[in-house]
Amino acid sequence: MFDRILSLAVALGLALLIWLYARSFDKVYELPEVPVHFLCPADFPLRPKFPHKGAGRISLRVRGPSRIEPPKVYAFVDLIQGHCSAPGSYHQPVQIQLPKDFELAQEPPRGVSFQLAPPDRACPAP
Repeated sequence: MFDRILSLAVALGLALLIWLYARSFDKVYELPEVPVHFLCPADFPLRPKFPHKGAGRISLRVRGPSRIEPPKVYAFVDLIQGHCSAPGSYHQPVQIQLPKDFELAQEPPRGVSFQLAPPDRACPAP
């Protein structure tokens, strides 16, 4: 019985040590100017626009393996679901795509406000 308890304690201690060692190399990256893009259907008739220049960028904090370069993070508003299909003003959540082994080191970002408008001019026929 004592052998089992001792081997369990050693196994748990080793697992905890390995976990702590692996986590010690994580780094938190401050990404102050992540552009927000729009994911639109191929035949989407409207053009998304932000109300002002700064509205199209968000700040994020992400945690992951230590690197020289900051990770490539993509932020986008998903318009494929069809919730925004008419011209007007909208406020939708931002989806975040992180590289492998990275996670948000903050609460998920709030949504962004934007407008959907018809294109400025018609495209010429080929």
